[in-house]
Amino acid sequence: MSKRQKFILVAALITLLFFLNQLVFPDQRYFTTLGLIGFTALVLSGLFRQIARQWSNVVGALFLPLSFLAGMSFFYFIVPQGWFWQLSIILFFALGFYTSLLIENVFLVANEFKTVPLYRAASTSGLLLMLTSAFFLFDTVFSFHFSAPINGLLIFLIGLALWLHFFWATKLNRLWERENLVLALIFSLIIAEISVMISFWPVGAGKGSLYLVSLLYVFSGLAQAYCRQRLFKKTIWEFIWVGLGTFLALFLVTSWRGN
Repeated sequence: MSKRQKFILVAALITLLFFLNQLVFPDQRYFTTLGLIGFTALVLSGLFRQIARQWSNVVGALFLPLSFLAGMSFFYFIVPQGWFWQLSIILFFALGFYTSLLIENVFLVANEFKTVPLYRAASTSGLLLMLTSAFFLFDTVFSFHFSAPINGLLIFLIGLALWLHFFWATKLNRLWERENLVLALIFSLIIAEISVMISFWPVGAGKGSLYLVSLLYVFSGLAQAYCRQRLFKKTIWEFIWVGLGTFLALFLVTSWRGN
């Protein structure tokens, strides 16, 4: 069986389980979702181990697909239950999950051998999938209406997983390199602190999540330029203006009389 056929088979299996997970009783879905994430981690570990020689690379490749799975699974609970929405979500998940496997294949090969023609395309697609996963996960956290400290802690953990994958895929070095850990911790802490601030604002879960994802895009652009030694003054100001524009937009659309 070819590598692509294995990816299609795994994506089809996880999509089927993703669909079946929505059929269980609502009060059991969170437990079954955690079980699905754990099972998927085992399946992908075996799949990626056939590509990579180092376990650190296998672990690094797990973050994005599992984040996408978790985000889609939890987000699915709060979307309308009509057949059109359910079918759309399932098809979107199947395409996104299969794409994540192709992306991780490129990153694993690039990390092992350093030269892959599709690396730049995979980086762009990986960033897009990272932002999508982050939105679903952030929206889920805000939808639970936890206290500000709990929001900050959960978003810090989500950000840490996403940032570790980002720096591992961008720098093509060991996942647990000190610089990777330090940068991931710094950016995760910044996002978490901003999420705490947003928790006190009268904004909905969707607007707050969109703002955090916009900042994630800004920070990822700066981080990518830094890692590739292209962090010029012009680049910094471009992303600063994007961040300020996003903040101004959030401020203007906020209803200060409450939701």
